[in-house]
Amino acid sequence: MRNIALSTLIALALAGCGQGSESEGPVPIAAEGRVAPTVAEYPAEGSDTSPGRDDGITELTLDDGTTVVAWIDPGAITDVYVQHTVGDDWSEPVRIFESGAGCLNLGAATNGTTVAIALGCYATDAFRQQAPDQGVAIVSADLTSWDRSNEILEFSSSPEVDADGSVRFVNDVYPDQVVTWSDDDGFDGD
Repeated sequence: MRNIALSTLIALALAGCGQGSESEGPVPIAAEGRVAPTVAEYPAEGSDTSPGRDDGITELTLDDGTTVVAWIDPGAITDVYVQHTVGDDWSEPVRIFESGAGCLNLGAATNGTTVAIALGCYATDAFRQQAPDQGVAIVSADLTSWDRSNEILEFSSSPEVDADGSVRFVNDVYPDQVVTWSDDDGFDGD
């Protein structure tokens, strides 16, 4: 799995995918006038249509038709951005996390209103560690404020969002460690 993620990140970095330099962050893709990358611009190794959490990008559609894109910047894998449509336009990209050495996987889910993102990141060396040692769970119920739990350490997850908006992050590294989030209580580790 690490080889697939590494191969994908190298391909993304070489392709450039319309991204700016490390200091600029994402820049508009001139032909489309969009800022957010599209799933088609991030070829997913071993995936037909929908990106997986090792592909560095995910695109979700909310009940109201809003498209939400979250991605690991291939030019600076330490930076993770999110952006969404506002009518026919795009919001400004927002950096929701900056890791110490880089993020190699991103998983996301929605119930149509709440968005949950799980990041497998590394504090010191993204290519020597076996398991992500700077895991992050991120949730938003309004696409404006993002709650974050980054005290998880060794963590990798594909979040699950219930119909009521509560979120469950089951840790793939240590399955008995579960992080939950609710709109009323925020994050709470089980």
